[in-house]
Amino acid sequence: MYPLPAVIVNNSETPLEPLRAALLDNAVALVGEHKSTDVMLSQWPSPPDATKRMLVVRLRSLEDVTQMSRLEACFPGWPLLAIVEGDVDASGLLQVSRAGAAQIVLYPFTRPDFDAALDRLLLQFGLRQSACKVVAISSVMEGSGATSLAINLAAELAAIGEVPVVLTELSMGIGRLASRLNLSPITTVRDLVSDTTEPNTDTVQASLVHVNKYLSVLAEQTHSLEQYIPKLDRLQRLGRILRQVSSFIVVDLPNTFDPN
Repeated sequence: MYPLPAVIVNNSETPLEPLRAALLDNAVALVGEHKSTDVMLSQWPSPPDATKRMLVVRLRSLEDVTQMSRLEACFPGWPLLAIVEGDVDASGLLQVSRAGAAQIVLYPFTRPDFDAALDRLLLQFGLRQSACKVVAISSVMEGSGATSLAINLAAELAAIGEVPVVLTELSMGIGRLASRLNLSPITTVRDLVSDTTEPNTDTVQASLVHVNKYLSVLAEQTHSLEQYIPKLDRLQRLGRILRQVSSFIVVDLPNTFDPN
């Protein structure tokens, strides 16, 4: 779960559904929507309670920028993400920054850019939880024990550290983790990074097979010899989501030394 709940301001008249979807896919709890700054200030207690929120403010004009500066002054220390619509030059973006925006996203936005803005907010405000460590296990030849090492390493990290650990694999063909661990996953890595789907927090969480309290497995498919090349952007998004839900990720890599 993203450590900051969000409040959307100015999302009225023509609501930005992609904005809501992008927040939900990043496990951001949406705790309020207000059609204007005036409405929010009239409904919110002053001073606000101690829970810090992220203000997601939709900007369509310079008047909206002026109103955003009021929010920043009334809720100091609350991260402010500005969603800027229309053609805005460098001078306009500077005004948005001066008005208190910690991060600026131009609409329509791309998901990687939006996700990067959310990640940067956590760094700026010291809210990033302990960084997830990724350990990749590979070998120079078939049968040298890389998969066994990955399984044992993941199990030990979970048992000794008592922290969430995800064991996964990347295979352009048949995976090994499911058969080695006697698992029957409903959804596999291939399913999550295929052309027809895009990984999000819900689909990734539902795909994890929980071995015990701390160890979870995201396995590759075991029923088809047909090879595939995963989409790089989907792999990157999958990795980002896994890092949000675990302290360690152990990846069993194929020994093909393929740049893909």
